[in-house]
Amino acid sequence: MQRTKRLFSGVIAALAIGIGLSGCGGVIETGSVGVRTTLGDVSQTEEGQGIYAAVFSHVDHYTVKETSIDLNDLTPRAKDKLTVKDLEVSIYYRGVPGTIAKFVSTHAGASAKFEGEGFVRPGYYLVSNLAKGAIYDSVTEYDSLALNQSRTELEGKILTQTQRLLDADPSVKGTFVVTRVVVRKIQTDPTIDQAIQQTVLAQQQLAQKENQAQVAHKDAEIRRINAEGQANANTELQKTLTPAFLQHEYNVALQSCASNEKCTMIIGQSGATLIQAK
Repeated sequence: MQRTKRLFSGVIAALAIGIGLSGCGGVIETGSVGVRTTLGDVSQTEEGQGIYAAVFSHVDHYTVKETSIDLNDLTPRAKDKLTVKDLEVSIYYRGVPGTIAKFVSTHAGASAKFEGEGFVRPGYYLVSNLAKGAIYDSVTEYDSLALNQSRTELEGKILTQTQRLLDADPSVKGTFVVTRVVVRKIQTDPTIDQAIQQTVLAQQQLAQKENQAQVAHKDAEIRRINAEGQANANTELQKTLTPAFLQHEYNVALQSCASNEKCTMIIGQSGATLIQAK
């Protein structure tokens, strides 16, 4: 059984090599689909993974793996009407197997094959153009001063908007999935950078003043409470100074002075008593 399987695999491999060498076929690898063109007509049925023959036609290999589009030197206008000096964004997307052949047959020139790559990137130019529109629309929702602090949110908006634009076309809907967006660079005008620094400094100074004001208010509150406490204490003390209490204290003072030979008592006209120890 194993020998039969090895023999079969050897025949398939030899057949693939023979077809490839003859230029009449090839092999669709994992992560790609084939789109056959015969006498200028594009088939809407994809060639799946494996060996194919192409005697009177040719088959292009379209990747359905995640691929990227780098958009550079973008200059969108922000919400505050100021233009971003340089914006760089990468869009990552993939094609959905089973939809590529139909897309290629109805959207000539929308895909791209770059030098050194043995596959075609489906819908590359279409996704690129729609993504640019999504980027410019999304940036208008932010002031220039807030762009750098809002990268993650901006990436999400660009992704959602690009996918929405793709799905808005019935002939494209369901063909591509935008997997992620990366904002690689946001360079604002130097005057905007200065404004950002000034804004941050002003916010720090304001926070410092607010903190100082809170401390001063707290100190004043503490002083008020202490003053009220002292006033209440004096009031309570005055309540205890009854005539009987004062007479008692006067008698104690007289006795203390009388028992001290160095004590001199002087009684003034006002009735006040002064006790001096010599």
